[in-house]
Amino acid sequence: MMANSQPTHARLRIDRPLVLGLALTFLASMGTGSITLGIFFLTESALGYGRTENYALATALGLIYIVGAAGIGPALQRIFTKYLSTRTVGLIVLVIIGLTSPLPAVLSDAEGAPPAWSIWLVVGVFALATGCLWPIVEAYISGGRREANLRSATGLFNIVWACSVVLAMWLIAPYAEQRPMMVLFWVGLAHILSAGVLIPLPAHPPRHLDDHPHEVDARYEPLLRVTRVLLPVSYLFISSLGPTIPAVLGMLGVGLTWKAPAFSTWLIARLGVFCAMHVWHGWHGRWWVPLLGGGVLIIGFAMTVLSPRLGVLGLPAVFAGLAAFGCGSGLLYVASLYYGMEVGGSNVQDGGRHEAAIGLGYAGGPICGLLAVALVGADSPNLDVAMISIVSVIGALSVVIGLLKAHHFTRTRSRRSIE
Repeated sequence: MMANSQPTHARLRIDRPLVLGLALTFLASMGTGSITLGIFFLTESALGYGRTENYALATALGLIYIVGAAGIGPALQRIFTKYLSTRTVGLIVLVIIGLTSPLPAVLSDAEGAPPAWSIWLVVGVFALATGCLWPIVEAYISGGRREANLRSATGLFNIVWACSVVLAMWLIAPYAEQRPMMVLFWVGLAHILSAGVLIPLPAHPPRHLDDHPHEVDARYEPLLRVTRVLLPVSYLFISSLGPTIPAVLGMLGVGLTWKAPAFSTWLIARLGVFCAMHVWHGWHGRWWVPLLGGGVLIIGFAMTVLSPRLGVLGLPAVFAGLAAFGCGSGLLYVASLYYGMEVGGSNVQDGGRHEAAIGLGYAGGPICGLLAVALVGADSPNLDVAMISIVSVIGALSVVIGLLKAHHFTRTRSRRSIE
């Protein structure tokens, strides 16, 4: 009996840092879903924003996010760690988000409309702060892990944050029409609770377990180069769709209350892909994953945006398009994160590169939207076609660039091995 009890106990032991990291991920992702994806439903309701204003807001969000994501790694390495721990920096960031997010609700007038500047301020602070936050969270999730342990941790991370974002879209629904700014109250609360979850974690994320030589499949590095190009492309499409979808759903007759839940179709599809890729590992090292992901993403995007042109088929087409879009984006996200963490060092700087790539897409998508508006006009019936054309050309060029980078890397490594 005694001899068998120890292994059983070991199998049942809880990975406390992972559990805390996932709890932090869930709470913080509710805010990310509500602001990064949901803010456009709120601004449409509270401020009457159309596509042009929402494209401009989304552009600011993306550009500021890049600054936070790209800067947090070097800042921690050169400045903060001399005076503050990584955990302390994370706590400061979470508290700042928690205190500033409710500002538009506090300043709203009797009809529930906030000053426009307060929305822009909250989005700017949130973008900078979350750009700093997510590389830290990812480092806590993946640090000290390799191979199967790393795959399990990153798979659970993807599933947890994706579930939270879906929930955020549905929580927006009861408030969207009458009290849209109330959503920002529970965004703030979620981040304050996140700070409480972060406190028990170590002062700094653990690094990879490098006691033994770590070798990765030869295909992983070229695949990382391809997915590092395709990841921002996928977010370029995502950030193009976010400011566009309120108008698209409106043309299809979807009421304001149900727009965010309808939009969650692509998030649910992406969650399904995350779950499948977590359970089935046969996709590792496979080139069809990024190629299929990119193709399905473009098709789903076009179906979604052009659905109002399809008459009675418009509503089924928008849901089918959103589902395809979610599947494509899920394939690209999981592949990029996995190869980045497996080949890289799973530290804050590696997470920062991953998030900065996402930020490029966050900024690029609405810039494409603004360019389409400039070319054909905000009220033009050809606005959707213009936007799809611009985004698709950029996406196709990015795929070619990614493949060329991977081919160059493979040839260079083969030449070195021969020498």
